[in-house]
Amino acid sequence: MKQKLQSYIPRMIGFSLNTGGILFPEWAAGKAVQIFSTPRKGKIKEKDLPFLEGSIQKKLFCEGAEIQSYLWEGEGPTVLFVHGWESNSARWRNFIKKFRRKKCRIIAMDAPAHGQSGSDFFNAILYAHWMEVVCHHYKPDMIVGHSVGGVSAVYLLTQIGTVSVKKLAILAAPSELPQIFGRFYDILGLKKHVSNGLEQIFERNYKFRVSDFSLQAFVKKLTIPGLVIHDEDDAVAPYTDSVNIVRNWEGARLITTKGLGHSLNSETVIHEVYRFLEEE
Repeated sequence: MKQKLQSYIPRMIGFSLNTGGILFPEWAAGKAVQIFSTPRKGKIKEKDLPFLEGSIQKKLFCEGAEIQSYLWEGEGPTVLFVHGWESNSARWRNFIKKFRRKKCRIIAMDAPAHGQSGSDFFNAILYAHWMEVVCHHYKPDMIVGHSVGGVSAVYLLTQIGTVSVKKLAILAAPSELPQIFGRFYDILGLKKHVSNGLEQIFERNYKFRVSDFSLQAFVKKLTIPGLVIHDEDDAVAPYTDSVNIVRNWEGARLITTKGLGHSLNSETVIHEVYRFLEEE
């Protein structure tokens, strides 16, 4: 019963937007953007506080909004970990423990509207600009991004271009923004007059058409070594996205896993990411 109700609510929201959008298209499109950009979860859980309290926590700022960053000091290379949608820096616990044993200097950050960071909304481009601030402050040698964290890292390095790192690892990252938007439209059952309005707002705000936002196109600009890890059973981001990303990224390699799903939170993946860091 609860599951049926949870699937029914998005359709009711979509019906409201579709109906209201006939007379008030700007209102409907704006509400759709708000829903699309607002995470339902991702705040720090009480059980994660002791782990994060072992770091040096610092607030950085992007256009007045607070970015929560975490630092674990070390003498080795500096690695920045960036999480995905409806998550936070605590998701990297097992990675960070491994990298700390290897004396790495480790940075993590909470995305907009996630964890202990500020902002009321999230999108991949905003995340990339926040990442830019963190990179300028801590100067990482490598970035490791999960899901949309990987998307934003690629956008930062190829479209903003003010940050230089030696290596980039992306885990379970979706490639095509139209597919992400399409899944959102399907969940709510949005009609064209609402979805088109949403995309017009995106283009107006970010000077980017949704149809032009493609990681497999962006990575053609990358000249640094890359590691791409994706699970065949990923139900969130299609495995074929990573196949296409690696095909267009000279110097990148793909590691395929089976049975790990979208999270990729396993000792095998942690080992592969660390091995990539160590490679000459």
